[in-house]
Amino acid sequence: MARLVAREMSDLEYDVVEQDGAGNVVGTIRGGGGPVLMLNGHMDHVSPGEGEAWKRGGPFSGVLEAGRLWGRGATDMKGALAMMVHAGGALKRAGVTPDGDVVVAAVVMEETGGLGTRYMLKHGRRPDLCVIGEPTDGNVRLGHRGRLAVWVTFRGKAGHASMPRLARNPNYAAARFLAKLEKAVAKLPTHKVLGPSTISPTLMQVDATSSNVIPATTKVFLDWRSTVERPADAGRWLKKNVGGRFEIDLPAKDYRSYTGYEEKGVSTTQSGFLTDRGHPLVKRVSAAIRAASGRPPRVGIWKFATDGRLTSAAGIPTVGYSPAEESGCHVTDESVEVVKLKSGLEAYARMAAFTTNS
Repeated sequence: MARLVAREMSDLEYDVVEQDGAGNVVGTIRGGGGPVLMLNGHMDHVSPGEGEAWKRGGPFSGVLEAGRLWGRGATDMKGALAMMVHAGGALKRAGVTPDGDVVVAAVVMEETGGLGTRYMLKHGRRPDLCVIGEPTDGNVRLGHRGRLAVWVTFRGKAGHASMPRLARNPNYAAARFLAKLEKAVAKLPTHKVLGPSTISPTLMQVDATSSNVIPATTKVFLDWRSTVERPADAGRWLKKNVGGRFEIDLPAKDYRSYTGYEEKGVSTTQSGFLTDRGHPLVKRVSAAIRAASGRPPRVGIWKFATDGRLTSAAGIPTVGYSPAEESGCHVTDESVEVVKLKSGLEAYARMAAFTTNS
């Protein structure tokens, strides 16, 4: 995929095409001394699941049918990435020199934690403005909630399932916790723009592997979408509003890209971000979308997390735009309308071409 993107950028006569140590492919269209605009999209995608479940030629067919491009990544987000790459080519063909450099970044490992964008920021590639190409239904996104990845552990005493009185089954403690949590989530804070925080129990694990063994530990994973809560708040909030005896852990992970670049002990907590609605970048992106699509875009937030949290945390004004539908992320028979890809290409090109007042 990286070789394909780099070759396409070169064929489109980008001024500079580079591949960095993490495997990101970065193409640059030289401009004047004005603000540097980055169009950021990722090359990776989530698993397609069972291929037999796909009805339109399989997850990697790329079939064009019913006015749509079908396949894993069409929406999230190879469709938008292709438009970003060709937006740079459109500037070259039109002989347009933007006020500042336009950087198209095809990054690695967004779906697994953001290694690619972190690498760029760590190694000094910091644009003045950033547009993230995650699906937005053709609208503008100002940010999203954060995400706390929380494991809650309940400890008991292992024993034979035929003699439960000699054991202490932690599954009951977990069950009581979940029943109380279902009611307690109503007490989570609500942000006037980002909306309510939410907690969704998603995974359960026990240390036993035999069905006739009462486990010694039960673990429940909480996907906590946060608005104002910090990692340090998680345990206190759960103790106060749910109660019970448990331990919590906000894990860290190690990451390795296909080039061999490694990150060790990276927190799985993801920060949220929110760009001010009145920022000039919002106005510039909105104007480009309107010119390309013939309608004013709505301005809102994403439900899910993006690499925008990383660029925003680095002090870079960041918004999101893609012609693809948010509801099409990570689904079987993923697809995107071809006509929307065409308007998306024009919108990205207009964003890139006119940065004077951004």
